[in-house]
Amino acid sequence: MIKKLFLMGFFVLILIGLTSAEILAQWDLLANESATQSDDDVNPGNFVAGPGINNLSAESPDYTTIISPGGGTFSITPSGASANGWSNSSLNSDDYFQISLSPKLGFSLNINSINFGEARRSDGITEYQVQWSKDLSFSSPTSIATVNVPDNDLGRMGDISGLNINVDSGETIYIRFFGYNAEFSDGPWSILASINNAGVDSPLRVEGTTFIFCGDVNNDGESSNILDLTYLVDYIFRGGPAPVPLLRGDLNNDDKTNILDLTYLVNYIFRGGPEPIC
Repeated sequence: MIKKLFLMGFFVLILIGLTSAEILAQWDLLANESATQSDDDVNPGNFVAGPGINNLSAESPDYTTIISPGGGTFSITPSGASANGWSNSSLNSDDYFQISLSPKLGFSLNINSINFGEARRSDGITEYQVQWSKDLSFSSPTSIATVNVPDNDLGRMGDISGLNINVDSGETIYIRFFGYNAEFSDGPWSILASINNAGVDSPLRVEGTTFIFCGDVNNDGESSNILDLTYLVDYIFRGGPAPVPLLRGDLNNDDKTNILDLTYLVNYIFRGGPEPIC
């Protein structure tokens, strides 16, 4: 029975998920560390640097220096977000660029691709790895790309597609770009800006979809059950908290959340009626 409910919830999530979006978040990296575009249902974090890498102020005082919360620094240059201090041996857990994003309350998101351009200076890194984690400490990250970098300073696309990463309401995903095996530790590596001098004009972008779990009125991540029914009764008759978003309670898909949705949910749970169709 539990397995059946799990599978039912899974297919409801996939087939009845709403509010699709192609771009979840985008960082142009032309002037600062902030995201320049995001889906209405997504909270993007800033582009930040790990504590092991440094900005390029010694090379040009005109570069904009960004100081990240963890102590790392990087520079906004004509190439994009650039830093040196990369490990000249194996991957160092402090040497990274990072982006993050989280769905807004009541929503979930699914990431299917990460698109970016990158370039090294001829004495920079020779390898990079992209990892993600929902834990900021990165105690058990998942690696999604390991790339050997050609021995030149040309801009390259580093797109990662075919992903299927779910992030639920209340969670945050952190995506890190680790550079290592640098020829010299002062050799810069850049995540390219949307317009840059490296010949690859491509913003850093995360693509996928956002959705709600239709019928999960109380937003506990479970398929429709008596707890959702109780939550809806409290909202409609007792002034209790509204479903977040309110669309979670529109179970009959008439653009309202009222007693008709309550009746619909009773029929579904107790009488074998049709599934919620928010």
